[in-house]
Amino acid sequence: MDITENNIKADEKVQEGENEKVKEIIENDEDFIKYKFSKSKFALIYTSIVLSLVMSNLDTTIISTALPKINSDFNSYNNFTWIITVYMLTNTAIQPLCGKFADIFGCRTLIILILIIFTGASLLCGVAPNIGVLIIGRALQGLGSGGIIALTYIILADITSIRKRGLYMGVNGAIYAFTSVTGPLLGGFLTDHKTWRWSFYINLPIGVVCILFFYLFFKIPIERSSFMEKFKRIDFLGTFTLISCLVCILLGLNWGGSKYSWGSAPVISLFAIGIVLLILYIIIEFKYAEEPITPPALFKYRNITTSSITNFLEGIIFLNVINTLPLLYQDGRLFTATHAGLRLVPISAFLTVSAMGSGYLIGKFGRIDIFIKLGCFFSIFAVYLISLIGIDTDYWIEFLIFILYGLSCGVIYQNCIMVAQQAAPAEYLSISTTITSFFNYIGGAIGVAVYGALLQNFFPKYYRNHYPEASTVTVNDVHHIPEGNRIYIEAIQKTYLYSIFPVTILLYISSLFIRNNKAKKNKKNDDDVVVNVAISNN
Repeated sequence: MDITENNIKADEKVQEGENEKVKEIIENDEDFIKYKFSKSKFALIYTSIVLSLVMSNLDTTIISTALPKINSDFNSYNNFTWIITVYMLTNTAIQPLCGKFADIFGCRTLIILILIIFTGASLLCGVAPNIGVLIIGRALQGLGSGGIIALTYIILADITSIRKRGLYMGVNGAIYAFTSVTGPLLGGFLTDHKTWRWSFYINLPIGVVCILFFYLFFKIPIERSSFMEKFKRIDFLGTFTLISCLVCILLGLNWGGSKYSWGSAPVISLFAIGIVLLILYIIIEFKYAEEPITPPALFKYRNITTSSITNFLEGIIFLNVINTLPLLYQDGRLFTATHAGLRLVPISAFLTVSAMGSGYLIGKFGRIDIFIKLGCFFSIFAVYLISLIGIDTDYWIEFLIFILYGLSCGVIYQNCIMVAQQAAPAEYLSISTTITSFFNYIGGAIGVAVYGALLQNFFPKYYRNHYPEASTVTVNDVHHIPEGNRIYIEAIQKTYLYSIFPVTILLYISSLFIRNNKAKKNKKNDDDVVVNVAISNN
């Protein structure tokens, strides 16, 4: 291995916590880099991170515009929702596990395995002969996607310093925004001009390149222990209860108000079982687990707790806005899918500007918290204005609203992860990264469920206000009743106002509790311990 023996020993001391001076340097030096690579190797590794995130984030939305054709090909109108549901379940469930697994097996081994799973699953989806195989493929894709999201942020924290990390995290945030908007456009184009299967085949060459780059260039020290020793460190009981808890709660949120009513036995049972499993998981982690997946000590750090709560609330808002605005344009204003996607480009463009701009300024001035607080504050006004978008709103007004929203939300998600990383001790870096990101996705799942429930109640209510003598309708009748699209937009406006807007106020309040924890620039003396692993160019 092309790493000096002294540096290996230093890294072992960091991992074991034997050298308090080293730990102090890690936590206080904003220029500290755990694994330092040459510029060329860093560029190749970061390229792999970017490409992996593009694949993962695209697969969340690219399938949306292909669903009608898939339903037609497989005659699967009763089962097609599982294509989305199973992906969301596995994507969310795997994320909190990746932090601990990365500590046990190493980031390099885990990211290569996750990419193999994702690429193989994409091939399985592409060649699927029926809806059952496609659903299995999507479940495996969700595992790969969730793992990619979690691990790329961990790897980025290992190969960059706090001072420069903001810019790279900003790029990651920009990727998320860009793929959220372009995914449906690309999926629609491939479905119309090739086949929906290309929505999956497109991942194959990218996945192979990422696997090769991580294998060839991301070489880091690994713990000197056997596979069985590592295997025994896994908290199996905690893993089982956590995954089971998440599956029950997410299924309840997904089925409630759609497949079953919210008061039905299946939905109530899923929530009840989920709550019991959550309590059991907390008891296991606090009392019995030797190496817990979510160490209780993690939440004694104020900035880890507050950034997780802030990201949870931001997930409720952002994922709702991005996923429901296309419905306002397509079902309410009768735009095409392409036109609806283009309408949202300003959000993506200005989110990119604010994400990358805040990253640059954080690297220059070191204040992370101020950007989060400003973004949360202006989100209040942006989301309220979004709730006023109606059937005849002028484009230039929408454009200005989306500029404000893009600029405000672009400085929250990835910067909350940075706050948690900065507050976490070295031994909790991986876990704090995945937990903060995980809360964002859980927030999104809960937010979309609440939004859907309110919309289903508001639509018939406002229809009765316009047509008191009409028979009972549901939101599924939007295109089959008089003025259905106008009433649909009216219901969406009220849903935004009552489900998303109040959360923006909580979001801002939560952000106020995030402290400025500016790291110090370490002054190196002759007696300083070498704490990074320097990778040679050989």
